[in-house]
Amino acid sequence: MVQVHLDGVLRISPFSGAWVLERRDGTVYPLRGEVDSGLRDGDPVRVFGVVRHDLASIDMTGPVLDVDRVEKQQHSGSLS
Repeated sequence: MVQVHLDGVLRISPFSGAWVLERRDGTVYPLRGEVDSGLRDGDPVRVFGVVRHDLASIDMTGPVLDVDRVEKQQHSGSLS
């Protein structure tokens, strides 16, 4: 599987209560794995992991992202 890094905004899903990554293009990735407890809903982040098209989440929003690590980013006003 191919390792990726994706920038976006960390959100708590209103449906499942789980962490998701919301990208600027509107794609939402449910996150599977450890997210640092110091991060908050709305934080700009870069998530490193593997996109799993073979999995689905209860949110049914997009492909699941298996998280290796999450880095908080400085808010630049334009997340890619």
